[in-house]
Amino acid sequence: MRDRPLWIGRDRARITRHASRITTEERKALGLDTLGGRAHVRRVRILALLSVGLAAGGCAHFHTQPIVLSLQGLDCAECAPDFLPSVERQAGVRRARFDRVRVELTIDAAADFDEAAAIAAIEKAGFHATPGKGHGSYLEGVKYPDGADVKILVTDGADVPELASLLVPTKVTVIDFFAPWCGPCREVDNHLAMVLAGRTDLAVRKLDVVDWDSPLARHYMAKLPALPVQIVFARDGHKVATLSGLDLAALDRAIADGSR
Repeated sequence: MRDRPLWIGRDRARITRHASRITTEERKALGLDTLGGRAHVRRVRILALLSVGLAAGGCAHFHTQPIVLSLQGLDCAECAPDFLPSVERQAGVRRARFDRVRVELTIDAAADFDEAAAIAAIEKAGFHATPGKGHGSYLEGVKYPDGADVKILVTDGADVPELASLLVPTKVTVIDFFAPWCGPCREVDNHLAMVLAGRTDLAVRKLDVVDWDSPLARHYMAKLPALPVQIVFARDGHKVATLSGLDLAALDRAIADGSR
């Protein structure tokens, strides 16, 4: 639709030039030398412009159908810009959008679009793609040391009415709100894995928020600007700090304060 005014503008000039070439004799022969004749010419021009405009509108749009690809090999949602532009440049693609929770790419494309071209673009960026829904996955996170007191208590964004019920007596407890698509959350995991390797007085309880609109996120993160989020509790159960965003030094300080 956006191209239509330019198209009509060009054809208006062409039709006007063509009409100006009609001689006076031809006008008389056609009965166009009267006021009514001139009005008829205007009507003909309008009809011609409308027909051209409709044709332009038909050319500007094509029927699309959604094609869904499940992606593997990503470690965070921030990887999407590595392949999205290449997919959107493929012939026949109207748009492509990445679902960070399902790890799926939906492509609105023409009926004859070759999805193999999109898969090739994703593979070239270093990831994998398979046709269809339900097979998307991120890379597995860090493996915590054997014997480390780490538990994933929420995997579906369900609310936890009271965090106090998750605390481990006599230990500093880190409540870690995370999401599989969150790159900085993986950095927190890597750091906590190293910290836990040398101590037994620290417990980590992980809660997967899934996305910002989950019950868990709405309860605890409504006023927090970014993932990851850690709430650190001291051995006696009082809250030491609430951290939002990646700040490993602040996390270390909060754990140290909780250990006193």
